[in-house]
Amino acid sequence: MPAPRPYWVSPGVEPFSVEHTFGAPSAHAQNSAALWGTVAAWINKPWAWVTAIVVAVLVGISRLYLGMHFVHDVVIGWLIGYVLLFLFAKFWDPAAAWLRSKTLSQQILIAFVLSLFIIGAGLLSHLSLNDYTFPAEWEANALRAGSLPTPDSVENLFTSAGTLFGLAAGLAWTVSRGGYETSGSVEQRALRYVIGLIGVMIFWEGLGAVFPRGDEWIPLLLRYIRYTLGGDLDRRRRALVVLSFQISKETQDVGHLSVIIPGLGTIYGRTCRSMTLERGAFITQTLSHCRNPRTGRDGVRL
Repeated sequence: MPAPRPYWVSPGVEPFSVEHTFGAPSAHAQNSAALWGTVAAWINKPWAWVTAIVVAVLVGISRLYLGMHFVHDVVIGWLIGYVLLFLFAKFWDPAAAWLRSKTLSQQILIAFVLSLFIIGAGLLSHLSLNDYTFPAEWEANALRAGSLPTPDSVENLFTSAGTLFGLAAGLAWTVSRGGYETSGSVEQRALRYVIGLIGVMIFWEGLGAVFPRGDEWIPLLLRYIRYTLGGDLDRRRRALVVLSFQISKETQDVGHLSVIIPGLGTIYGRTCRSMTLERGAFITQTLSHCRNPRTGRDGVRL
């Protein structure tokens, strides 16, 4: 929404941060409500919901304190975040079941089309901002926080769409390969996090230093590609790196059977009638009498 931020319009508001986009809705309030609400829904305990709501409230208050939002910006952000949370909780399972019925290529195509839809919807909303000029009476106030804001920029739109496509494509690829098990010691989990974080920063900063920036079509297209590759390759790289260092394990779940790959070929469960497991890498015999409860499919998918 083309709404200003408090420190743009009032010299009495001290900015403790800087933002270049419009103020409504508050993305921080929206994301905190949706993200921590999702975590609470997954844990599904009263204390988790209380914690999620408290965190979302504190995030919203912090945005007011920093001079980045008016109260109504934060409230609108919370409302949108909780609406998205409701839709996510209601439609996640049927949507996931529908996607599992598609091939890997179809899943990636769906993710691509969805990212294009986001770009198209965002560009339509920006038509009202054609020839937008930042009001001169706000400039002095806004410059107190640094550079002059560019609220009519669509860079963030291409960032979000590219990231979504990359993460979705990477997730589809990881699941098609069987996924990987993330349990382990604190040291193993910390190592995975550090490896993933270093890889993302190197890749993201490297392309950012090479690709041009701006609201022209070529920089925007390269920005979309940059964030797509960042999301997609991050998913693949983390899976491959942790597997190669054996700080994680690729898994195949069939019924109540869980086969750990690589490693010692540990088998959990008892619902499958027969199988052959080669030590270290491969399942050599498809299990025709077992059903994966997540996919509803028989057998082992390799």
